[in-house]
Amino acid sequence: MEHWCRCHYLNEETINLLKHRGLSTLESIKNMTKNDIDNLNLSMGQKAALRHALRSENAQTWIQEMNIPETEGIDFGWIQYITELFILCDGCGTDPIVGTRFVCTQCDNFDYCTMCFYTRSHKDHFFNRIDSPGTAPIYAGKSGKGRLTENERFY
Repeated sequence: MEHWCRCHYLNEETINLLKHRGLSTLESIKNMTKNDIDNLNLSMGQKAALRHALRSENAQTWIQEMNIPETEGIDFGWIQYITELFILCDGCGTDPIVGTRFVCTQCDNFDYCTMCFYTRSHKDHFFNRIDSPGTAPIYAGKSGKGRLTENERFY
């Protein structure tokens, strides 16, 4: 369990809290719901990391349950699409971000949904815009520009 947690960027404080809550096995952690995670006394970043780890795990389980054959001729690039959808907005907590997401170029693992990018300021940092999973990031500037204009609706 501890090795799995560390591989998914959960820190020692989070691991100890999970153990304290009686979640000392990987199976007990995998059975957690979104509400269980929200009720833990963790930082937003650690909650997002835990949600992402569990959703990635569930996506991999789903792929195995579908009995997708392992063949060299099959393009498994679409798996990236599944795991990339499981990204939490660090502004409003929307989980997952649907549509365009904005990624801070200076912080590690900080993302905004479209609404938060335009309405919230983030440390004078610059952002890149990703319109759909797997596409190249496009420079978007600083967040907190105010309201959206018709040309900036990326949904």
